[in-house]
Amino acid sequence: MHADGGGLYLKVSAAADGQSGAKRFTFVYQWEGKRREIGLGSALDVSLERARELAREAREQVKAGFDPKAVRDAARMAPV
Repeated sequence: MHADGGGLYLKVSAAADGQSGAKRFTFVYQWEGKRREIGLGSALDVSLERARELAREAREQVKAGFDPKAVRDAARMAPV
């Protein structure tokens, strides 16, 4: 994991063939005393700038008393 600051990380998976593995952005935060992690997307699809925006939004949700993972899951369950 490579830190960008403010809970944003670039997570690189190890590949079996010796090449670099998959890269994805994650946001790590504390919720109710536990370490939580939420995926922000593949580095192929999400730019660093966008990942920083998503992490900032998640930090604001934590500060406002909302669990970013629960907010995302609730949005996914909402009817279209």
